[in-house]
Amino acid sequence: MSVRTVLLVDVIQFPKSELLKVLGRDVHEVFYHYQIKPEPIGLLYVGAALKKERPDIEVKILDLNNLFSLAMEDNYFQTRSLDDFLREQFEPVLRRMRPEIVGLQYLFSASKEYVLHLAELTKKILPEAKVAIGGNAATAVSDALLKLPSVDYVLLGEGERPMVRLVNHIDAGGEGDPDIQGVAGKTVRSTERDLLDDLDEIPFPDFDLLLMDKEWYFNQLGWGRITYPDEWAEPGAVYRSAAFLHSRGCPYQCIFCASHVVHGRKLRQRSIENVREELTMYKEKYGINRVLANDDTFNFDKDRTLALCEIISGLGMELVLPNNISMRVLDDDICKAFKSTRTKSLHIAIESGNQEIQLKVMKKKLDLEDIRRKVHLLRKYNFWVRAYWVLGLPGETPKTVRDTIEYAASLPLDWNVFHMATPLVGSEMFDIAQRTGIMRYKDDTDIHYENLSMDVLEPYGVSIREVYDYANISVNFMDNHNMMNGELNRAVGAFKDVLRCYPFHAIGWHCLKQCYERMGDTQGLAEAEAGLDKALENPDGRAAFDKYVTRGFRVDLQ
Repeated sequence: MSVRTVLLVDVIQFPKSELLKVLGRDVHEVFYHYQIKPEPIGLLYVGAALKKERPDIEVKILDLNNLFSLAMEDNYFQTRSLDDFLREQFEPVLRRMRPEIVGLQYLFSASKEYVLHLAELTKKILPEAKVAIGGNAATAVSDALLKLPSVDYVLLGEGERPMVRLVNHIDAGGEGDPDIQGVAGKTVRSTERDLLDDLDEIPFPDFDLLLMDKEWYFNQLGWGRITYPDEWAEPGAVYRSAAFLHSRGCPYQCIFCASHVVHGRKLRQRSIENVREELTMYKEKYGINRVLANDDTFNFDKDRTLALCEIISGLGMELVLPNNISMRVLDDDICKAFKSTRTKSLHIAIESGNQEIQLKVMKKKLDLEDIRRKVHLLRKYNFWVRAYWVLGLPGETPKTVRDTIEYAASLPLDWNVFHMATPLVGSEMFDIAQRTGIMRYKDDTDIHYENLSMDVLEPYGVSIREVYDYANISVNFMDNHNMMNGELNRAVGAFKDVLRCYPFHAIGWHCLKQCYERMGDTQGLAEAEAGLDKALENPDGRAAFDKYVTRGFRVDLQ
């Protein structure tokens, strides 16, 4: 087979079970706001590597994930189905390009049904095309995928070199499965991932490979909406954003993480000059002034972090750090360096407020007293600080979960994101859940952050779903740190940001109303009262308000 065209697809990451909840309804009435994501940076690197080695081949990237996000925002699924969406967004591209190879990015279990659907659709329309699947979840479940007639290959680990080798094998008329590192086929199943030692070998992302207009990506805030409230943006600032990464691999042993499945546990870093060259290209070629770091851990090494910040600030860029800050390597010097890059917020993953869980269960091994000092340090530098927490880890009890909620409430944080523990395929927690029999599902499709995947607190008569809701409402709203300590402008910014995404959040309007009352802001108060009245007309908004505000519900975690 001669290879002339390769189509790479960023697959939808929204859980199918959650989609069913919004079909036929106004998406905002079910308290849902699907985030626009940055460009699919992993596929951009794979595509650039393929174009470098095979400039004779047409390579294009179809970003179904963001097309889906836009459809959600436009209430597409109020009247249409998923089949309609794929028929309009995927099939025409497939028929027009007629690629010899279709590469599907399968990162999380929530994408499983979409991946299988797209693979089957590809074979139905183009029976001779080869389907290759890559990503974290794909690498973890490669054997199961290869049993399916619609899947020809799975790329294991990092995809740049395996994709080039696979294309060359097929283009050369190779028969059967290739014996290639990082490529598993029906009969020859390499188990060895391909991990690049020299990351400088990877060419810079080629945004011209995107089928969507690259200008659309540059002009999106990307993760900005979840980074800090709009009120914290620089007045009159016009952002042009793009993602980058300066390293791969993470040496830490957190049991809930599956990143090592693809990138391994050895930290590998690009040279500082290589990063400088890429970011300079971003600015000079595309006018980028806001960069989002996609590394597992951005600040693993202090000296390197200071050097990176010097490059970014020297280019006049703003640095956005979405949940990849190591609290172990954080001090005054790094805070000052982040300030020099106009970084406004830091997302910190503490995960548990119980020291025993930190050390022996989660294996994150943070010192909670040290974390408390560093959170105060971040407050000193006036960062908007958002913390992440995991509830219901294997081995937890009602007491350890209560410790986490109380610890979170005791810190000067601007916002808290609570998640139910989710055993991602490939993580140690997934293996523990299967081994101990606490996994709720046989099919990993149902394992995602919005779903209760393990029975941990249920044997104690406690619903982790109820605890998850309670933690969010109590810590972020009813007992919001800023609201309770008189920092009302910060509280208002947070509540207003929530209400932009969830306009029927009655408790959010209630707390915003309280802030305006204390501030003596009559105009704001009138707006909050009107918003609350409207939110209470929504059944979900009314139910939550009655439960937590009227009745003062609290979870018993004795």
